[in-house]
Amino acid sequence: MKTMKPMFRALPMSMAMIALCCTTLLVAPARAHGQDTPSATPAQGPMQGRGRGMMMDPKAQVDMMSKQLALTDDQKPKVQAILEDRQKQMQALRADSSLAPADRRPKMMAIMQSSDDKIKALLTDEQKTKFDTMMSQMRGRRGGPGGPPPPTPPQ
Repeated sequence: MKTMKPMFRALPMSMAMIALCCTTLLVAPARAHGQDTPSATPAQGPMQGRGRGMMMDPKAQVDMMSKQLALTDDQKPKVQAILEDRQKQMQALRADSSLAPADRRPKMMAIMQSSDDKIKALLTDEQKTKFDTMMSQMRGRRGGPGGPPPPTPPQ
């Protein structure tokens, strides 16, 4: 019986260690999930990007635009090529560590505007109207140019 006594004394300590390990395993993933990931890779799936600025991949964008704008079979590959080019330009811009964030934003906006202009050149007048509406709605949700003004702080 004397050999059993030390084991019982050690039992509360090992149970405490097990509880601590289990708690750590449960809390660590929840904390890590709450943090923004600093970068994205193309293997992530249809949504790519960083933080709240996530963007759909070109294929998913074409699918969405096809439904909303009724793109023809002739327009789809052309729009996808424009979106793929935009994605490459944006990735190169994000990878350019020599640019300050303040300098990067205007260049990103210029890339977006250029690709939007190229897409609009492919659209019919009716599709252009729908495209403009779609873009203004997106800007409104993001709070970008043309979106709702920022809320005023409570006084």
